[in-house]
Amino acid sequence: MIEIEYVTIADSVEVVNGKLYMMGGGWNILNSPTFPMPMRFGIAVAICADPDELEKQPNLHINVSPVSPSPAVPGVMGSIVALDMDAKIQGNRPQGLAVDSKQRVFVAVNGNIPLPQAGKYRVTATLGKETKIVEFEAKIAVPVTIH
Repeated sequence: MIEIEYVTIADSVEVVNGKLYMMGGGWNILNSPTFPMPMRFGIAVAICADPDELEKQPNLHINVSPVSPSPAVPGVMGSIVALDMDAKIQGNRPQGLAVDSKQRVFVAVNGNIPLPQAGKYRVTATLGKETKIVEFEAKIAVPVTIH
């Protein structure tokens, strides 16, 4: 059996020697003084599987899109955002792993995406028939006044 354990978003993510490293992880609110804005972020997906399932190289699909697509904003180029990516998951049975043990594999993706406007966005990861979703909200930052 193969399953998505979790999906998280962060400022950046990477996998080194089978370990997931992230900076600024787990947030769900993004503040910006203006929109549109370029957003630099990372997506991490943890997959748990029988090592034999990973030899079949299952396909992972990741999508970033608005929760409720809104109409185009006049004067804002590309005001409807969507990002799609596919990856083949590949793994080999680690030496010494017991026959009935599961293997955890991480997928880390970093990139830039233009956010055209404030609102709710969704990151969806799909592996076979399983889907995990994490949402975040882009908000206009309220200026802080110090007296």
